[in-house]
Amino acid sequence: MVKYIPNPKVIDAIKKDWESERMIKHCISRLSNDCTLSNGHIMTFEKPYIKTSFCYGYSLSSSDSESYDRAGELAYNAQKDVINFINENIDHSGIKRFYEKLKNAEKVYYHLDHYGFIKVEHLYDNHEECRLRCLYGTQSEMYKQYIQFELNDNDKKLIMGKLSEELQKFVKRLNTYLKKYGLSCVHSWSYWQDA
Repeated sequence: MVKYIPNPKVIDAIKKDWESERMIKHCISRLSNDCTLSNGHIMTFEKPYIKTSFCYGYSLSSSDSESYDRAGELAYNAQKDVINFINENIDHSGIKRFYEKLKNAEKVYYHLDHYGFIKVEHLYDNHEECRLRCLYGTQSEMYKQYIQFELNDNDKKLIMGKLSEELQKFVKRLNTYLKKYGLSCVHSWSYWQDA
Protein backbone atom coordinates (compact mmCIF):
# COMPACT_ATOMS: atom_id res chain seq x y z
CA MET A 1 0.00 0.00 0.00
CA VAL A 2 1.18 3.48 -0.88
CA LYS A 3 1.51 5.99 1.96
CA TYR A 4 -1.36 8.49 1.97
CA ILE A 5 -0.44 12.09 1.13
CA PRO A 6 -3.33 14.47 1.87
CA ASN A 7 -4.74 16.71 -0.83
CA PRO A 8 -3.32 20.25 -0.27
CA LYS A 9 -6.91 21.59 -0.13
CA VAL A 10 -7.58 19.26 2.82
CA ILE A 11 -4.55 20.59 4.66
CA ASP A 12 -5.62 24.18 3.91
CA ALA A 13 -9.15 23.51 5.22
CA ILE A 14 -7.75 21.99 8.44
CA LYS A 15 -5.43 24.97 8.90
CA LYS A 16 -8.41 27.36 8.54
CA ASP A 17 -10.22 25.55 11.36
CA TRP A 18 -7.26 25.17 13.73
CA GLU A 19 -4.58 27.61 14.79
CA SER A 20 -2.66 25.13 16.91
CA GLU A 21 0.12 23.37 15.00
CA ARG A 22 -0.35 20.41 17.32
CA MET A 23 -4.06 20.08 16.40
CA ILE A 24 -3.29 20.47 12.70
CA LYS A 25 -0.76 17.61 12.90
CA HIS A 26 -3.23 15.51 14.88
CA CYS A 27 -6.05 16.03 12.36
CA ILE A 28 -3.77 15.21 9.44
CA SER A 29 -2.42 12.11 11.21
CA ARG A 30 -5.99 10.80 11.64
CA LEU A 31 -6.60 10.90 7.88
CA SER A 32 -6.29 7.77 5.79
CA ASN A 33 -7.62 8.73 2.37
CA ASP A 34 -9.55 11.34 0.41
CA CYS A 35 -11.38 11.72 -2.87
CA THR A 36 -12.71 14.63 -4.87
CA LEU A 37 -16.36 14.35 -5.85
CA SER A 38 -17.72 15.54 -9.19
CA ASN A 39 -19.01 18.76 -7.55
CA GLY A 40 -15.52 19.56 -6.23
CA HIS A 41 -16.19 18.59 -2.61
CA ILE A 42 -13.35 16.68 -1.02
CA MET A 43 -14.30 13.74 1.18
CA THR A 44 -11.73 12.51 3.65
CA PHE A 45 -11.65 9.14 5.36
CA GLU A 46 -10.35 8.88 8.91
CA LYS A 47 -8.43 5.89 10.20
CA PRO A 48 -10.71 3.68 12.28
CA TYR A 49 -9.63 3.12 15.87
CA ILE A 50 -8.67 -0.38 16.91
CA LYS A 51 -11.13 -1.47 19.55
CA THR A 52 -9.66 -3.54 22.40
CA SER A 53 -12.49 -3.39 24.96
CA PHE A 54 -15.64 -5.44 24.44
CA CYS A 55 -18.65 -5.73 26.72
CA TYR A 56 -21.67 -7.97 26.33
CA GLY A 57 -24.94 -7.51 28.18
CA TYR A 58 -27.31 -10.14 29.44
CA SER A 59 -30.97 -10.02 30.38
CA LEU A 60 -32.44 -8.71 33.62
CA SER A 61 -34.55 -11.82 33.95
CA SER A 62 -33.26 -14.20 36.62
CA SER A 63 -34.84 -17.08 34.71
CA ASP A 64 -32.95 -16.31 31.49
CA SER A 65 -29.74 -18.23 32.05
CA GLU A 66 -29.28 -18.60 28.28
CA SER A 67 -28.69 -14.85 27.94
CA TYR A 68 -26.22 -14.90 30.84
CA ASP A 69 -24.34 -17.88 29.38
CA ARG A 70 -24.23 -16.28 25.92
CA ALA A 71 -22.81 -12.99 27.25
CA GLY A 72 -20.18 -14.88 29.23
CA GLU A 73 -19.25 -16.96 26.19
CA LEU A 74 -18.92 -13.84 24.01
CA ALA A 75 -16.75 -12.12 26.62
CA TYR A 76 -14.51 -15.18 26.90
CA ASN A 77 -14.20 -15.57 23.11
CA ALA A 78 -13.31 -11.90 22.69
CA GLN A 79 -10.06 -12.56 24.58
CA LYS A 80 -9.23 -15.82 22.78
CA ASP A 81 -10.49 -15.64 19.19
CA VAL A 82 -8.46 -13.67 16.61
CA ILE A 83 -11.17 -13.90 13.94
CA ASN A 84 -13.71 -12.54 16.42
CA PHE A 85 -11.34 -9.63 17.22
CA ILE A 86 -10.96 -8.76 13.53
CA ASN A 87 -14.70 -9.08 12.82
CA GLU A 88 -15.69 -6.99 15.86
CA ASN A 89 -13.29 -4.23 14.77
CA ILE A 90 -14.52 -4.30 11.18
CA ASP A 91 -18.12 -4.07 12.43
CA HIS A 92 -17.19 -1.26 14.82
CA SER A 93 -15.46 0.71 12.02
CA GLY A 94 -18.69 0.79 9.99
CA ILE A 95 -16.79 0.51 6.69
CA LYS A 96 -18.62 -2.60 5.45
CA ARG A 97 -22.00 -1.34 6.67
CA PHE A 98 -21.57 1.99 4.89
CA TYR A 99 -20.35 0.26 1.72
CA GLU A 100 -23.48 -1.93 1.69
CA LYS A 101 -25.75 1.07 2.28
CA LEU A 102 -24.17 2.92 -0.63
CA LYS A 103 -24.37 -0.15 -2.87
CA ASN A 104 -28.04 -0.79 -2.14
CA ALA A 105 -29.37 2.77 -2.07
CA GLU A 106 -31.02 4.18 -5.15
CA LYS A 107 -30.31 7.73 -4.03
CA VAL A 108 -27.91 8.98 -1.39
CA TYR A 109 -27.84 12.51 -0.02
CA TYR A 110 -25.32 14.12 2.24
CA HIS A 111 -25.02 17.36 4.08
CA LEU A 112 -22.59 18.89 6.48
CA ASP A 113 -23.30 19.16 10.16
CA HIS A 114 -21.62 21.77 12.35
CA TYR A 115 -18.61 19.50 12.86
CA GLY A 116 -18.03 19.14 9.13
CA PHE A 117 -19.13 15.50 9.01
CA ILE A 118 -21.45 14.14 6.39
CA LYS A 119 -24.76 12.57 7.23
CA VAL A 120 -25.72 10.03 4.63
CA GLU A 121 -29.48 9.72 4.25
CA HIS A 122 -31.27 7.08 2.29
CA LEU A 123 -34.77 7.93 1.17
CA TYR A 124 -36.24 5.35 3.57
CA ASP A 125 -35.84 7.03 7.00
CA ASN A 126 -32.54 5.33 7.74
CA HIS A 127 -29.92 7.81 8.96
CA GLU A 128 -26.32 6.83 9.46
CA GLU A 129 -23.57 9.18 10.56
CA CYS A 130 -20.36 8.37 8.77
CA ARG A 131 -16.72 9.15 9.38
CA LEU A 132 -16.51 10.90 6.05
CA ARG A 133 -15.71 14.57 6.00
CA CYS A 134 -16.43 16.99 3.25
CA LEU A 135 -14.06 19.93 3.37
CA TYR A 136 -14.85 22.83 1.11
CA GLY A 137 -14.51 25.82 3.41
CA THR A 138 -14.17 26.92 6.97
CA GLN A 139 -16.63 25.90 9.66
CA SER A 140 -18.13 29.38 9.72
CA GLU A 141 -19.04 28.98 6.03
CA MET A 142 -20.73 25.68 6.85
CA TYR A 143 -23.04 27.38 9.36
CA LYS A 144 -24.46 29.79 6.77
CA GLN A 145 -27.05 27.41 5.41
CA TYR A 146 -28.17 23.83 5.44
CA ILE A 147 -27.47 22.46 1.97
CA GLN A 148 -28.16 18.89 0.92
CA PHE A 149 -26.21 17.31 -1.92
CA GLU A 150 -26.98 14.15 -3.87
CA LEU A 151 -24.26 11.68 -4.76
CA ASN A 152 -24.33 10.69 -8.42
CA ASP A 153 -23.49 7.15 -9.56
CA ASN A 154 -19.87 8.01 -10.36
CA ASP A 155 -19.39 9.53 -6.90
CA LYS A 156 -20.97 6.46 -5.29
CA LYS A 157 -18.60 4.18 -7.21
CA LEU A 158 -15.64 6.37 -6.30
CA ILE A 159 -16.53 6.32 -2.60
CA MET A 160 -17.21 2.57 -2.67
CA GLY A 161 -13.77 2.03 -4.21
CA LYS A 162 -12.18 4.14 -1.48
CA LEU A 163 -14.13 2.21 1.17
CA SER A 164 -12.78 -1.06 -0.24
CA GLU A 165 -9.24 0.36 0.00
CA GLU A 166 -9.95 1.50 3.56
CA LEU A 167 -11.17 -1.95 4.56
CA GLN A 168 -8.00 -3.55 3.17
CA LYS A 169 -5.81 -1.02 4.98
CA PHE A 170 -7.70 -1.54 8.24
CA VAL A 171 -7.42 -5.34 8.06
CA LYS A 172 -3.68 -4.92 7.43
CA ARG A 173 -3.43 -2.63 10.51
CA LEU A 174 -5.36 -5.17 12.60
CA ASN A 175 -3.03 -7.99 11.52
CA THR A 176 0.02 -5.84 12.33
CA TYR A 177 -1.49 -5.11 15.74
CA LEU A 178 -2.09 -8.83 16.34
CA LYS A 179 1.49 -9.71 15.35
CA LYS A 180 2.81 -7.17 17.83
CA TYR A 181 0.42 -7.67 20.77
CA GLY A 182 -1.68 -10.73 20.04
CA LEU A 183 -4.82 -10.59 22.15
CA SER A 184 -2.90 -9.67 25.32
CA CYS A 185 -4.35 -6.13 25.39
CA VAL A 186 -7.96 -7.18 24.82
CA HIS A 187 -10.34 -6.60 27.73
CA SER A 188 -13.82 -8.05 27.75
CA TRP A 189 -16.60 -8.52 30.27
CA SER A 190 -20.27 -9.22 30.55
CA TYR A 191 -22.74 -7.09 32.49
CA TRP A 192 -26.29 -7.16 33.74
CA GLN A 193 -28.32 -4.81 31.52
CA ASP A 194 -30.42 -2.18 33.23
CA ALA A 195 -34.08 -1.90 32.40
